Amino acid sequence: MQEIKRGRRQAIKAIGAALAASTLPMPFVNLRAQEHNFSGKTLRLLTWSDDTGAAALRNIAATFTAKTGAKVIADRADGTSGMVAKVKAAGDRPTYDVITLAGVGASGLGDAGLLMKPDLDKLPNLKDVAPQYRTGANGFGVGYLLWSDGLIYNTSTVKTAPTTYEALWDPKYAGRLFLPPPEWAEAV
Repeated sequence: MQEIKRGRRQAIKAIGAALAASTLPMPFVNLRAQEHNFSGKTLRLLTWSDDTGAAALRNIAATFTAKTGAKVIADRADGTSGMVAKVKAAGDRPTYDVITLAGVGASGLGDAGLLMKPDLDKLPNLKDVAPQYRTGANGFGVGYLLWSDGLIYNTSTVKTAPTTYEALWDPKYAGRLFLPPPEWAEAV
């Protein structure tokens, strides 16, 4: 039984590294696809049910399938908390091979022993990514997506753009700035 778990974990590591690499420059995927035969293999992917998840399926999973021949079966969840709940429910019987998860969720799952750290030596093109974006979640994840949030303001009523979030508390901007609520961004 231990041998089966170890074999599954090694496969998950290799598949996860290759799938994560699909977000990096494409020659790396071609190289890995030649080194590992994924044709006929099935990977289970957990991602978001929103446009971010759709982008992951279109740009990561579909590319990986096209390059390797692997079948990617996606499960989608409403937000990070939904993904964390699914992974925790599976416990030590993992349901997914790869998860596209926000760092806060990955850190907690990693600390609980439910994720494995990727082998960064299998991602040679990671050196081409700015160091601060290479890994996250206490080393339990490889960066694949970068986004930012910002203040929204009406240029007809706010002539000089705010330069910090402190502007939210400045009385001169009262009622003229908008910050998306946490339920939109899944963050505070």
